[in-house]
Amino acid sequence: MGKPKIKGKESSTWYLQASLEIAQNTHDVAVLELIQSFFGCGIIKPKRTNNELKTAQSVRSVSRYVVSNLSDVMNVIIPFFDAHPLFTSKSLDYGDWKTLIQMKVSKEHFTEAGIKKMSQIKSQMNRGRKDFSRQKPLRRSILTLIYRFYSKFSA
Repeated sequence: MGKPKIKGKESSTWYLQASLEIAQNTHDVAVLELIQSFFGCGIIKPKRTNNELKTAQSVRSVSRYVVSNLSDVMNVIIPFFDAHPLFTSKSLDYGDWKTLIQMKVSKEHFTEAGIKKMSQIKSQMNRGRKDFSRQKPLRRSILTLIYRFYSKFSA
């Protein structure tokens, strides 16, 4: 998962736009196109205009898959990540992101207490996180699968 983003401006109320962004080098934009096709929503920006791999590889840019429509976030993205949980600190970022979106839907960003709580949650997301005690460890089955895969190709 890319960065769950919450863009907001602190004031007496917050303008809050929730979005999911996944970034890839522009020459790997086909990966983003597959993700967009899978979810059936969102946009890719900027999208390369030249489909030749050699040309795309020479351009030092990043393309992004972005879902910012609240309905798509609520009805497509959140149910997917609830059904397929993330691990490590990304699970914490996702939980905070989902909490902020739920707070927006319940209009808590129009109250002083809501603004304060949302600001505190936002400040500890992504690189601002200092408490990792709630993160989900990798499941043993995933580690076993990785080990078997690695063993198969390293012999």
